[in-house]
Amino acid sequence: MIQRSWSENRQRATRRAIQFSLITVVGVVFLRLAGDWLHALIRLDPGVVNIGTWIGILCLVGRWAIWSFRYAGTNRLGRIVAGLLVLSTPAVFYLLTRPVLNGDVGIARFDGPIWQPTQVDETNRLALNQATAATSEASATAVDLTTSTPTDYPQFLGPDRNSEVKGVRLAADWSARPPRELWKVPVGQGWSGVAVVNGWAVTMEQLGNDECISCYSLEDGKLQWRHKYVQRHEDTAGMGKPGPRATPTIVAGKVYTQGAAGKVVCLEGSTGKLIWEQDVCDLLKIERVARKTLDGYDYFVESSPLTWGRAGSPLVLDNVVIVPGGGPTGGPFQTLLALDKETGDLKWSGGDEMIAYGSPSSGTLLGTRQVMLVGERTAFGFDLSSGKELWKHSRPGSSGAQANCCQVTYVDDHRVLLTKGYGLGGELLEFTQTDSGLKPKSVWKSSRVLTTKFSNPVIREGYVYALADGFLECVELNTGKLVWSLRDKFGHGQLLLVGDHLVVHSEFGKLGIFPAKPEKPKWEVKVPTIKGICWNTLALSGNRLLVRSDLEMACYELPLEKNEEQE
Repeated sequence: MIQRSWSENRQRATRRAIQFSLITVVGVVFLRLAGDWLHALIRLDPGVVNIGTWIGILCLVGRWAIWSFRYAGTNRLGRIVAGLLVLSTPAVFYLLTRPVLNGDVGIARFDGPIWQPTQVDETNRLALNQATAATSEASATAVDLTTSTPTDYPQFLGPDRNSEVKGVRLAADWSARPPRELWKVPVGQGWSGVAVVNGWAVTMEQLGNDECISCYSLEDGKLQWRHKYVQRHEDTAGMGKPGPRATPTIVAGKVYTQGAAGKVVCLEGSTGKLIWEQDVCDLLKIERVARKTLDGYDYFVESSPLTWGRAGSPLVLDNVVIVPGGGPTGGPFQTLLALDKETGDLKWSGGDEMIAYGSPSSGTLLGTRQVMLVGERTAFGFDLSSGKELWKHSRPGSSGAQANCCQVTYVDDHRVLLTKGYGLGGELLEFTQTDSGLKPKSVWKSSRVLTTKFSNPVIREGYVYALADGFLECVELNTGKLVWSLRDKFGHGQLLLVGDHLVVHSEFGKLGIFPAKPEKPKWEVKVPTIKGICWNTLALSGNRLLVRSDLEMACYELPLEKNEEQE
């Protein structure tokens, strides 16, 4: 048996560590360079590329920590210190840079050393100063949300809840006349979109321990009123980030919202004064565990599978406010809840399965008006007047990972479209009337198209357009065939169908316009907009576009076709 000296063993171990490092680095570099190609070939989720990168880095740290513990020196104490120093590298990196992750577990930005205020801290301070100025100065014009106008964008995804705006003809060439910034303001954290009625914009934001509903002037971005209550959601992994997720709904001068930790409120639109409130978690007997962040904020975690907070935007139809329900871990579950529009009292509940993160939508299928929702593992249709389950269709997922985040997209009186990221993709359902009720049938199902995560698709003239795994794509509605995929830095942004154009805002704060046609476009003009992670849905009132992130909100005037401007 050959006996090697410590020096020989050290040399051998060093060579192996270097070989391991080279293989790991080559693997990570290949994964990152080939990410787009692998997505086209096998629909590889971009998040896998970033997760693979993190795993590679941790493997390198671990491998050299093992080497340090054994061979960093002849002194045992020195080897232990060296090994601990290598192991502490990730923690030191985090403390010095504080990376903020994007929707694919990549780094969106660095918030700097742990001892300095973050960008969120600064924007929160500015947003609070804005509230002080609003209360100290009397508004020259009273907020009026009772008057409706043709350009209103009163709820999640617009007037018809389908990410489409009609009656606006945008100029397609932004190189000569780019969008013009009208104003920009700091806002609190959260992924709420904006609802606009009669020139007033309402959104939700997190300011410290307070969840807030805020009303701004569309004209100049000045805060008009802010309603707040003590409630804060954070996920324990810190990947979903704090703040409300749902977009307000404005109906007949009243504002309806749902917070990330379960509070549903109805406000007087002119003042922000509370009319009623209802707590979904209390209603369903879901326990919330109180915790505290490293920054000293109190937050709540539901004792349910709903890891990333309540994201369902209220749907107001007839005399009810409809929101997803859920329940404690293990059940019982109530999938959908209808609250009285005037009092907040529970009118009915429907379904007995757990929810996910999509918002309820509505449509009439084969003469039956209904509310539709994608839950944790199932797509449903419910009777609007009673909550009776009309149909269901399997859509595998989990409310912790591989979550259903998109709503049911209504196509016509006998079809709906379902989309989802995390490898599931798109599916077109067609309905027939049977003796037992509505029966859905899958026309096509494909994991290679419409892998949407935080956005919803739009439909125009037989084609579906969507941001799928960070790529803008066009898909034939009737067949599910991919027509084109534009691979650019979209991330998990948002899009709107405006006439015959797509207005797209990337996750990284870049704005673009594309023809909604089956011919593949190019992204020729990229307009920089706001700081932060831009997961928030868009809102368009006339030609004024509102964009939001976890740090800022801004209003842009989009150029119109010249013949319309002259009319």
